[in-house]
Amino acid sequence: NPVYFTKKGAIERFVFPGIAPNTFASMLIPIILIGLYFIKNSKGIFEYLYMGVMLFLFYDLLETLSRAAFVSVVVGMAYFIGRSWRGFKKRTIIILIIGLIFVIAIHETFFLRALQTTAAFFPQITKLSLTQKIFEEKVVAVGLAETGPGRGEVSWGNETRFHMMINSLSHIKNKPILGHGFTNFVNLQRGSFDGSIDHNFYLRLLAQGGLAVFIPFALFIFLLYNNSRKILTNKPYGDVKSGANSRDMGILLLAGIVAFMVDLNASPGFFHSYWIWFGFVAAWARNCEIERRAATKLS
Repeated sequence: NPVYFTKKGAIERFVFPGIAPNTFASMLIPIILIGLYFIKNSKGIFEYLYMGVMLFLFYDLLETLSRAAFVSVVVGMAYFIGRSWRGFKKRTIIILIIGLIFVIAIHETFFLRALQTTAAFFPQITKLSLTQKIFEEKVVAVGLAETGPGRGEVSWGNETRFHMMINSLSHIKNKPILGHGFTNFVNLQRGSFDGSIDHNFYLRLLAQGGLAVFIPFALFIFLLYNNSRKILTNKPYGDVKSGANSRDMGILLLAGIVAFMVDLNASPGFFHSYWIWFGFVAAWARNCEIERRAATKLS
């Protein structure tokens, strides 16, 4: 799936037939997090086998050239490891970090796209001796800048998505309560950006449905996360030994929520994978509550 066309040829994103690269990248996020869960709860050769599979999936995610999915999965992994730190071997964490750095290092196209994106908001990095040559010979040469004003140039805010977000904010200001309507907003923005719409789901939802739609959605996500987090702080799940399995599963599910909350900041749509994961979290919370009530009656 070509994403940029340059004099040196097309730069392509890895996809499956019928699945857009952004959609596929978001679908990989929970699978990679599940890989962490298996790594933590495995021993011997299986621990390294799961690590190899997880790194391969991480490389597949980079192949989609999705910057949002990359940031989201890193945040989710950090959350899971941070909450489960005592359950990981230090050697495992070190090997995992080295593996992730290696995978990123060998994927030059993704690295250059990420560097170009950073330079769009912090152009001063192009003046550093270490990066100046990279920008002169590779980044601008392969055309990794976003389409829009000043394509191929490195200047602050030179990101189409940045301009889309500004446009969404202006629409939100005009109709903050009920919004412009789901179809009307899409038509308005596509007319301004050659058929594209804002990839920030939160801003898009605010502009489309206003606070009347956004507040219930935000409340749903908050309560789902907050209630699940509270379960992990109570017995038996707050006790690492007595509630280890359910606790690990809860941390994994919460890591997925956090990752998806980040991913929605750059999502072109509200994918089904989000709702499936939210359903898993709700089912886990319900089962934990049933277990707690049963244990209370027995005691």
